[in-house]
This record gives sequence, structure tokens and C-alpha cells, in this order.
Amino acid sequence: MSVPDIRKPSELLQAIERGLRQAEPGLQVGTRQDFDNTSGQPWLLLDIERNQQAPRSSQGRQAQLLRIVLQLYVPRQAGSTQAAWDLASRLLTVLADNRWGWSAEQCGAAGNIVAQPLPAADPQPTHDAWSLSFEQAIYLGPALLDDPVGKPLFARTWEVSSIDDPSQYRALED
Repeated sequence: MSVPDIRKPSELLQAIERGLRQAEPGLQVGTRQDFDNTSGQPWLLLDIERNQQAPRSSQGRQAQLLRIVLQLYVPRQAGSTQAAWDLASRLLTVLADNRWGWSAEQCGAAGNIVAQPLPAADPQPTHDAWSLSFEQAIYLGPALLDDPVGKPLFARTWEVSSIDDPSQYRALED
């Protein structure tokens, strides 16, 4: 699965959604607004918990570190507690080392992956629930090695007639 360069952080969530649907075809994937707890199908809800600036990539791209939270809901029935646990475990495997079709220059591997059962908030729960969370770095913009500005130029004000004239600038000497 190859996708174009990442231009904005929301594209990561869309790519994760596509990747999880491919990995688990019977799983409904979406956001809280999409959730239909009457479908009888397992649901996985995607959300962003945090987006923070991170150190630039080795190519000089701007980096953002996103904390993604997935909430898994499996309709409660006989054996659903183990089924939810098993599905959460399979999803951990999908998340590990997945870059969702982007290269390592665009998207880092997932890290700090955690899965844990969610306590039931309702006295008569209809679903067994698990929370999966992980961090993933994305690298936006051009690499500094391909900087469109080019070679550094300079001009001494006492040697040029107009400091605003780019043709009077010359390259730095090594």
C-alpha cells in the first residue's frame, strides 16, 4: 500500500483506519460519531490524544509525535471477554512496526504500544472494551538536504551598490 507524502497530521489517522480495515475485515473502524453499538459487530474507535512537536528527522523534516488511542468494543456474549482480548492482541501485532504505507522518511514506527481492558461504566454492559494506545512520529515538509534556497550567498554592504540586488551576492568560500 503506497500513499503520497504526508502533508498534514490528520492523514495519519485516515491511513491507520484504512490499514486496520484491511488487517481485520470484519472490524468496524471509525470515530465516536460513527459508533453504532446495535450492529452486533466489533468496533474500533480512533482518536488523537496528543500531538506534540518532536526533534527533526535525520533529513531535516519537521516532526510531530502523535499519541493515538484506539478503543475496541466487542458485543458481550459467551466468550466475548477472551475474544476481545485476542482481537486486542492481534491489533497490537498490526500496530507494531506499521508505517501505513509511508517510508521511514515520512513516518516512524509505532512505539510505546499498550493494550489494556477498559472497566465497564454501565452496570449492565453490552460490550467488552479494550483500549490500545501508541505513539507515532510523522515527518512533514521537504528535507533540508533538498532545501530550495540553495547555496548560501553573502554580500558586504561596502562592496555592493545595492544590498537588495541578488545579482551582487556571491557564494561563501570554503
